[in-house]
Amino acid sequence: MKTLKRINLSIALLVAAMFFVFSGLSAQQRKGQGPPPIPNETQINKMVEDLAAELSLSETQKTEIFSLYKDHFTEAKTLMNTGQRPSKEKMENLRTIFENKVKSLLNDEQQDLFDEYIKNNKPQQGQGRRRQQNRR
Repeated sequence: MKTLKRINLSIALLVAAMFFVFSGLSAQQRKGQGPPPIPNETQINKMVEDLAAELSLSETQKTEIFSLYKDHFTEAKTLMNTGQRPSKEKMENLRTIFENKVKSLLNDEQQDLFDEYIKNNKPQQGQGRRRQQNRR
């Protein structure tokens, strides 16, 4: 049982890491690389399934959260396709709105688990700047 929980936690951590990368919160990218690709519907479904296992989501919650993920990544794609890279603040705002919408669908226990999940998977502040300074 504990091994299964660890596997589920590992998968959940991977999903959270992907979420932050797709939200533009990853460390600055190397010159010449573009933003990470927006996940397709199959990938989004996998993310939601992993989150569902971690938070014990009901079928209704899974359906609604899937819709939120799909809308979130559609909006992120729109922002990235404007010809200019969206500001960090704009992407953080998009992420915050998304997280709040997800939390509105969760019960108190699930919200606590989701908060912990997000906290454990938040990238380190200043990580990109240090890497950039080390390259100089």
